[in-house]
Amino acid sequence: MPNLDVNRALRDLNISYDMYVELCSGCIGMIDNFIRDLDEAFNADDIELVKSLSHSIAGDLGNMRRGLFKNYKQIEIGTGSMQELKVLSYNARNDWVVLVDKIKSIIIGLIEDEDSEQFKFNNFD
Repeated sequence: MPNLDVNRALRDLNISYDMYVELCSGCIGMIDNFIRDLDEAFNADDIELVKSLSHSIAGDLGNMRRGLFKNYKQIEIGTGSMQELKVLSYNARNDWVVLVDKIKSIIIGLIEDEDSEQFKFNNFD
């Protein structure tokens, strides 16, 4: 799965798959909160808070061996303008949404009712 190395996480963190599933569940909620706070920091033009929250997000993603941590690390250490950092954040957020959907459906096993149609396949035999 792009942006997520489950086997590496299990090996590096020395945890069971069930524990990894629990870790993913908790991480999703925590990062969603951080991203909301990040939006508020951007709206307030608070560069220090933007970098601090990006550091927290990058750390959580890195711990789970999610490739997306590099995107938030870029925001944390970025020297560009606030507008450039917003663009980086927007792109990282889009990748995060895709990853969360995959984690929910593949790893955690949650498929929301309104999205379940996309997981049905036609049999053309």
